Amino acid sequence: MINFQFHVNTFAKPKFKLMHSYMCALTKNKTFEFNCYRLTSRLFEFSGILNERFKDHGGYIFTFGLFGFIIELSVTDNRHWDHLTNDWENDDGK
Repeated sequence: MINFQFHVNTFAKPKFKLMHSYMCALTKNKTFEFNCYRLTSRLFEFSGILNERFKDHGGYIFTFGLFGFIIELSVTDNRHWDHLTNDWENDDGK
């Protein structure tokens, strides 16, 4: 897993507002998600999470924000990781 984050905050009280959200299935187990939101206390943000396996909903999440407007792009797995079998859980949850 690789996780990096850099952000600069203002002293304003944080207010969150979702502006747009879009999600679609890429494959049976992969989902693409686009989110655009406003976070008043955030002046600048750049972050990413690269997490392919060994964790629930493994995938990639990238975030970029400027002057409180933030865009988030992600491609994640719909399944949960089973630590006993060291593999993805089946559709029936086993």
